[in-house]
Amino acid sequence: MQVLEKYRLTFKIEEDHEPTQIAKYREKINMFVVFLKKAGLLMEKAKENMKEMVNHQEKLKDNYLRMYYAFMKYEDIAVDYFSDCDVSKRVLTHPGVADCKQTIVDSFNTHKNPYRDSYIWLKGEQLDCRGLLESLAGRERMMKHQLACEYKRKENQSELDKLEMNKTSFKNFFKSKNSKEDMKLKLTADVLAADHMIEDYRKLVQFLTVLLGVEVINKFKQSKVTQYKRMLRCFSVHEINNTHAMANLCHTFLSLDEMKN
Repeated sequence: MQVLEKYRLTFKIEEDHEPTQIAKYREKINMFVVFLKKAGLLMEKAKENMKEMVNHQEKLKDNYLRMYYAFMKYEDIAVDYFSDCDVSKRVLTHPGVADCKQTIVDSFNTHKNPYRDSYIWLKGEQLDCRGLLESLAGRERMMKHQLACEYKRKENQSELDKLEMNKTSFKNFFKSKNSKEDMKLKLTADVLAADHMIEDYRKLVQFLTVLLGVEVINKFKQSKVTQYKRMLRCFSVHEINNTHAMANLCHTFLSLDEMKN
């Protein structure tokens, strides 16, 4: 089978394993399929929740900008009136300081939405799980093809046995002697071809079982842990940078008021 040869060229693994070990691999694969299906449902819900967090964080950034703009407008109207037009009483709109509005905009432009990166990470996790689940389903399809081939071979062998023993069946009831001989030849050829096909399927399924049980699932699990840690680190760095930028902005406003005093 060409597919098997391609796998062998790509993946160098030891194919000969004890039947008990193969059974363990099958159990491992079956359990992982159950996990991936459950995880897929949970991740879909988590993705929707994360999307809401992304939007909430964007609105929070807009609210901060609106708040500072409201402070500046308050100074233009209320502080100006309460101080009898004494501009020295202003802070954000004091004529002696830099353009605070631009400072505010520049500060918030440096902010990164950590939830957005986490949302992208979660989508990637979901796609990875779906991809592996599809690979596992491919192995299942090969097993179904093998079973179908075995069933068809059994049918053909049963019909061939009846012909060999000159027994009548629904399929050969109306056939002549020559037609029955031709049928014997065809069934014999089909049975031999099925034997080869079944063996090819068996080898392919065993190769995939070993590959998944020994390498693929273990590497997949390890990579998921590594990617999670990378995402968590990125999330934390963004949060620290955002907090640092906000602290610097607030310190700037406090410093302006202290300088005037």
